[in-house]
Amino acid sequence: MTVLPVVAREMSVLARRKSTYWARAITGFLAVLVMLWLLIVSRTHLTYAALGSSIFLILSSLCFTFTVLVGMHATADSLSEEKREGTLGLLFLTDLKGTDIVGGKLAATSLHAVLALIGVIPMLSIALLLGGVTLEQFGRVALVLINTMFFSLSLGVFVSSLSKNERKSMGGTFLGLLLLVIGPFVAAYAGCFEELIVISPLYAFGTVQGNMGPRIGGPQFFWGSVMATHLLAWFFLLFAAWILPR
Repeated sequence: MTVLPVVAREMSVLARRKSTYWARAITGFLAVLVMLWLLIVSRTHLTYAALGSSIFLILSSLCFTFTVLVGMHATADSLSEEKREGTLGLLFLTDLKGTDIVGGKLAATSLHAVLALIGVIPMLSIALLLGGVTLEQFGRVALVLINTMFFSLSLGVFVSSLSKNERKSMGGTFLGLLLLVIGPFVAAYAGCFEELIVISPLYAFGTVQGNMGPRIGGPQFFWGSVMATHLLAWFFLLFAAWILPR
């Protein structure tokens, strides 16, 4: 496979950009500001355990929202841009395959998002010092955030392989995220296709936070939800690589 040289080339280009180095630092700094603000506001009427749990919930929820929507900004226009500029056909004149192009574009467009998440996750661990959050809970939330970002980025690549227009790609990615993240909950609470709720990244995130209602599933389905979301992300990537030459 020639995907590694493609990724290496894209990474070498990104390494020359100053934004690559600032992405993680700025995101981590903003996370620190949010945490300090929460500490100042809530320190007078909450115990340390309740304060740590509240800070963890708020920061992790903000991070989860970011990982869900990141595909719209990062990868929704990754392949459609190549189509508009007429360079996609030139790539296939080389020895590159669909998997090589999809893997290279995914690595190149998602680097800033990955660095931003890496800068925030250590801030979540500070809640462990205050109490109210277990190490297992922190590890599971970190896993869900990484897995959800991979899911969102993969969906963006898939939609981008189907479209040529930037706005349509972003709109299609948003619609896909809405259907796959919120749609299963709507269907489950309506009493139909309750089993499909495990494909939603929000389900795995909610089971860690203890916010899932007793009516649907339970914490024992956490790993099944993570696996289902992960496999669905790989399906999007492989399907995008299959239809791209066509």
